[in-house]
Amino acid sequence: MEEAAMRKKELAVECGDVDKNGIPLVTVIVDGSWAKRSYRTNYSSLSGASAIIGARTGKLLYLGMRNKYCSTCAWAVRLNIPPKQHKCFKNWSGNSTAMESDLIIEGFCRSLKMYGIKFNRVIGDGDSNVYKMILDARKNHLLRNFCNKLQELARSSKHRHVGLRKRIANNVLKLRTGITKAILYRKMSKDALPLKITNLRSDILNCPFHYFGDHTRCDEYFCKTKQDNSKNEVPVMKSSGLLYKMLEIFQVLSDCAKSLLCDVSTNRVENLNYLIAKFLGGKRINYSLKDAYNTRCNISAVHFNKSLPNNTFHKSLYKYSPSSHTKK
Repeated sequence: MEEAAMRKKELAVECGDVDKNGIPLVTVIVDGSWAKRSYRTNYSSLSGASAIIGARTGKLLYLGMRNKYCSTCAWAVRLNIPPKQHKCFKNWSGNSTAMESDLIIEGFCRSLKMYGIKFNRVIGDGDSNVYKMILDARKNHLLRNFCNKLQELARSSKHRHVGLRKRIANNVLKLRTGITKAILYRKMSKDALPLKITNLRSDILNCPFHYFGDHTRCDEYFCKTKQDNSKNEVPVMKSSGLLYKMLEIFQVLSDCAKSLLCDVSTNRVENLNYLIAKFLGGKRINYSLKDAYNTRCNISAVHFNKSLPNNTFHKSLYKYSPSSHTKK
């Protein structure tokens, strides 16, 4: 990781990305993973990890782990005896969901001391509240979260208008497609970036009006036929209150217009998460009892940065090749 950080530092200096004190400024991609699958309902993992990867080099710069459990300490508590001398890997007592943000903050705080660089721009998936104000969120994650919010609104029984809620549910993909086309059009235009952002925000906020029959605000590229307003459902949706709930969701997405135009990606850090999951056996086995989780995360980090086959790392430790089963 130090070698990757030094390379990133050289690139930042070459491009002139330094602050007033001459410290290199680096754009990074961040994301977290956990030792247990949550299926969006059960966030109770005993261990978690967060990674910070250089956006330009694609190399891992920081990987931190948090563990809520130590089997040796737990066994001593159960028997009501003092624990034997051991290396305790328990370093977290808060919620499992808070591990990601805490580790990312730790990585930012240690970047200057470790490598002499500053992380000044963040690319993330838009899921964490802690760094939401400083990140550029990935387009696919933003659109996915947007669709999820619309589907939640469509399923909500607080609004009695079942027919209108069904119309929202049936148009979720159409709304996403319309926004995607608007992003592509504004991205390809020759306007300055501030004007592109303003126009894209207007396009996004106009989407619910367009798809529910009100075309008075439609731009020519977005609605070439200028359809009539004979099937305008907007007044009914206003009276039901559903339109205002929808506009709140669209407003959140429109605030991320700059990120949508930049179309940044967190694929590299997701590749690392895939490697970690692979070394964890698909997260089907509990490796959070001692140091097994940390060890597998560190092996994943070496494999990710060096792109070496698994048996190379095994051979360097034990001086012989692993079995054919392990190689798979």
